[in-house]
Amino acid sequence: MNGETSHAAIERMLSAYLDEQLTQAEAQRVQLHLEECASCRTALEQMREIQRLTAQIPFRRPPEEALEALEGRLSVRAPRRGGWALLIMGVAGWILYVLIVLLRHP
Repeated sequence: MNGETSHAAIERMLSAYLDEQLTQAEAQRVQLHLEECASCRTALEQMREIQRLTAQIPFRRPPEEALEALEGRLSVRAPRRGGWALLIMGVAGWILYVLIVLLRHP
């Protein structure tokens, strides 16, 4: 594997590395790369800082009325489309197909 491919693969693994979701072999591979790659070390530190800052954001439950209103909006069914229009389009397509076949083979 060349250096660029290896570097790109490691970059894609940094988030999983931070969340400790890698296998032991993958984590070792990332650690070895981090020893040599300043840009990946910087990216990992930025991810850690974002994780630290977001952990400080307090969770506030929305008011019950807001949740109920949202649930009401989500449960409204969209008007059904198709029906007759779909049937008419299908029949028109079939008629067009038959006409094309008949006009090609008199």
